[in-house]
Amino acid sequence: MSSPSSVLLVVCSFLLVCSRTFAAEITLPVGGVLNTIPFNPSYSAAQEWEMRYFENAVREMGGIPLRNGDRVFFDLQLEKVNVFDVANLTSITQTQCARGVRAFLGPVLAEDALVQANVLLNCVSDPNEVIILQVSANANSLFACPDEGWDQPEFYPCSGPGSRRFSSLWSVLPSIEDHVKSLINPFLGSTVEKIGIISLQIVGQIDSVEVVRRIAADNDIEVAPVEFFSLDGQDLNASLSVMVSALSRLRAEDPDVLISLTGLCDTAAAVEQMGWAPRGFAESDCVPILSASSDGRYIVSNLNWDSRLRGTSYVEDPNVIPSFFYDGDRPAPAVFLERMLEFSSGAYPAQADVAPMTALLALANAIWRAGSIDLPTVNQFMAETSMTGIWGQVQFGPRGKMTGR
Repeated sequence: MSSPSSVLLVVCSFLLVCSRTFAAEITLPVGGVLNTIPFNPSYSAAQEWEMRYFENAVREMGGIPLRNGDRVFFDLQLEKVNVFDVANLTSITQTQCARGVRAFLGPVLAEDALVQANVLLNCVSDPNEVIILQVSANANSLFACPDEGWDQPEFYPCSGPGSRRFSSLWSVLPSIEDHVKSLINPFLGSTVEKIGIISLQIVGQIDSVEVVRRIAADNDIEVAPVEFFSLDGQDLNASLSVMVSALSRLRAEDPDVLISLTGLCDTAAAVEQMGWAPRGFAESDCVPILSASSDGRYIVSNLNWDSRLRGTSYVEDPNVIPSFFYDGDRPAPAVFLERMLEFSSGAYPAQADVAPMTALLALANAIWRAGSIDLPTVNQFMAETSMTGIWGQVQFGPRGKMTGR
């Protein structure tokens, strides 16, 4: 595994200057939420490893140079929070903001991210005095007020349909549209007439359902009544039992293709145990697969970053290049995957495991270009970001969602 010193190549390459002569050391506290799930205690381990790796690299290189000669270091204040414990998330965010933390790495669920953003904006006078890097949730309604559908205006205020919710919130994940298209596109142009969808009742998945419906309508494909279910944070088996009941109702609709937007990799096993063999099956957020079974049925699965794993070659970028993800001419994502597998003893990393590095690179890059840690200024420079990251090209749209590929 690479030593933190090799990460100097990452930061030095986008800072361009690596001199250790500076006027003062400035420590920027960054609040980070390490999501935990009771039935999966190792859920946050890879995120913490990755973020500490970056923090140590910046320290070894001597900090990020500012225009006045000062150097900035990161102090990552990472807290473990159960993804289902909104009260604890609220308390931790309030405490961190009260002690001066203004830069945050956001939680995994869009609902949690909405809570965190509102807590932060209630403790500052100017919304641009904080900067929130959303490392896991990319729900459309997190970044813009929905035109219709899910919303709770009394708790998550909106200024109008389609408007940006939070001026200082930035997503470092590819869009839900790209993610969902990679699931459904293999079935377009075939003889598919009807699609069935099973989904968790959470914001990100609800947004994904709407994207599937839109794509289906554009291709004259019928969509069966969608089956939503809730996840029991304490008891996975109870949740799976509810999911099986939902699958049974979908089976009665006899769809040609079943699309699972549950975020659980157990759906395929449940379908198989039921003896159900739809012509096509697509499952989000699991190990990337595109294969045909022996009887011609197609099975598709993806991660937000899987399209960048296969044959991607990165070009050295004078602004930022994650050099420690390179090994000769090998693609950066392939090398990163190898090191994550080494850390996690062979477990395939989820999207939440790989996003923090992109978030921290984007923040460091914006601070360097701004030459300042004045956060309203840094937010302005975030909007102009154009850099090479784990996902490929990182750029942000007018609402703060990542648009690069």
